[in-house]
Amino acid sequence: GAGRERALHIYRRHEHLTFLFQDILGFERERAMAMACAMEHEMDEKSEARILGFVDYLVRARRDGREWIQDLLSVMGDDRKLPRPLSMIPKGEKGVVSRVTADGPLRMRLFEMGFVPGTMVVRTGEAPLGDPLTVDVRGGEVALRRIEAASVWICASPE
Repeated sequence: GAGRERALHIYRRHEHLTFLFQDILGFERERAMAMACAMEHEMDEKSEARILGFVDYLVRARRDGREWIQDLLSVMGDDRKLPRPLSMIPKGEKGVVSRVTADGPLRMRLFEMGFVPGTMVVRTGEAPLGDPLTVDVRGGEVALRRIEAASVWICASPE
C-alpha cells in the first residue's frame, strides 16, 4: 500500500544520500548514515532528483578519469583550500575573494570597494576592540565592520 511505497522511497533516499556522503564526500560510514537520516525525511521528489543527478554526474566524471574531479576531491579534503569569511582571516594573511554572500545595498557597496571574486586582498589590521578591521584591496586600505567582512569569502593565496 501507500505506507510501503513511502518506506521504499525513504529507504532509496537514505541509500543515495549515504552513498553521496560516504563514497563521494569521504565521510565515515556512521557519520554518512546519520546525515542521510537527518535529510531523507525532509527531502521532496524535486530535491532528490537534483541531488541524484549531481551524484550521477560526479560518478561518471570520476569513472571517465576527468582531471577536474580529482581537483574537486582534493579541495574538499584540504581545509586550507576552503574559503573562509574575511573576518576569520588572521592579520597579515592574504587571499583571493571567492564570493560575496551579502545581498542588496551591502553587496553593491562591497563590490564597489573592490571585493570582487578573483581580487587579491590582505588583512592588514583591526581596531583595538575588533571593529572595524582593515583590508588592503587593490592597493588601498579599506575599513569594514566585522559583520560586513563575514560576507566576503576568501581562499588562501597559492604561494
